[in-house]
Amino acid sequence: MKSKNAGTFWSFITSVRLTVILLIAMAALSVIGTFIPQQGEMIDTRLHPGTLPAAVLDKLRVSDLYHSVYFMILMSLILLNLAACTWRRFPSLWKRFKTVPDMEKAETHDFAAAGSVFYGTRGPGEEAGRLEAAMRSSCTKVVRHGKTEHVSILYGERNSFSIFSVPLIHFSVLVIICGAITGSMAGFEGYVTIPEGEAAQSIITKGNRHLKKLDFAVRCDRFSMDFYENGAPREFRSDLSFIKNGRVAYQGPLLVNHPITFEGIRFYQAGYGLNPSGSLIKVKRGKKIWSIQAGTGESFDLPESDVKVTILRIEDDLMGLGPAVKLNIQLPDRNLQFWVLKHIEKIGKEKPMILEMPIFDPGSFRPYSFSLLDIRHGYFTGLQVNRDPGVAVVAAGSIMMVCGFILAYFFAPVQIWIRVDNDSGRAKIRMMAKTRWNKASGEREIRRILREYDCRKG
Repeated sequence: MKSKNAGTFWSFITSVRLTVILLIAMAALSVIGTFIPQQGEMIDTRLHPGTLPAAVLDKLRVSDLYHSVYFMILMSLILLNLAACTWRRFPSLWKRFKTVPDMEKAETHDFAAAGSVFYGTRGPGEEAGRLEAAMRSSCTKVVRHGKTEHVSILYGERNSFSIFSVPLIHFSVLVIICGAITGSMAGFEGYVTIPEGEAAQSIITKGNRHLKKLDFAVRCDRFSMDFYENGAPREFRSDLSFIKNGRVAYQGPLLVNHPITFEGIRFYQAGYGLNPSGSLIKVKRGKKIWSIQAGTGESFDLPESDVKVTILRIEDDLMGLGPAVKLNIQLPDRNLQFWVLKHIEKIGKEKPMILEMPIFDPGSFRPYSFSLLDIRHGYFTGLQVNRDPGVAVVAAGSIMMVCGFILAYFFAPVQIWIRVDNDSGRAKIRMMAKTRWNKASGEREIRRILREYDCRKG
């Protein structure tokens, strides 16, 4: 026996009032998400320390609204409400689909007002048989009542399955919501920059700005650009290699609006830029001079010694002092680190106090002295990374929704009633069509049956 509480809950979850409340809440959150940029940095409470609004907005995650817990709860409630309403209505639709009208009451129809009235050339029984055959050629359900020479009632249905268009549209919305929740919970979106010739295995996710490690590495083998005659970039391209388990699993070019998908993760060409990739350093010891090329993270042996030097950083403009490179000299007992400035002579004249600092002394490791001759630059590619496992689910729901609307507006259900009377030995035939919203479809169905009926006269 169903409890009263269960009945109350079922009535509440299937109520239109709950639907309206949920839709209003969804609209309110959408308005907030429209005015506040999404998938960006969270509000920094340090900008407004101690203020209640900043703390509240930070806790509510308004800049990542569509991934918040309360948004997921709201979507789940809408899902439950729509599923319950669809389930509640489906049995009555199925009963209507399977039920045949009471033919005993069909004689009460106002056939006199029917638009199609004509006389057959043969007896009522034979004409009713031909009309029944004509109806079966186009109707999905045909019933004949009163197989006598006096009165025959014929009933037929066409497109009766279209009554399920509304449940199909409801179900498609359910599928789309499930896809959206799946993508929000299991998917991610982020960004990564990869210098030419290097590889990356982690991305920075949007919204929470976390570092997410991928199951594979992405290497930019080559970056190239084409330009218009006025110097504007026409196309930029990244040749990528996807490396998994120590081997190249896939290679391909990445162009704007031509993404690459690898293991369910899609990569878009989102940007590019220049960064210092190498340096030309002059090393001097007495009258001896050496020129050495090295990039960030690379090491070289100091000439005529067993000391190793590593390039820690290369900067185009270090604190307004111009190009600079930071060296690390590995000694047996310690590491010596200092900056080598390109324009050291000019800086020494304008800001002599800087050169008195050991960190900027190019002769810190005597008897060697270092100077920066040049910095070479290389391109880096900016990739937008996206994984949304709910895309296929949303696509399937969208196709269902389109099919539902096609059923609703192009396959209107039609009921055809035909009455055949004996009028002085002749068959008097009256036809009528019933439709819920498309009168023209009923008239087309009557014309279709009449064409088939005329073909059977011979």
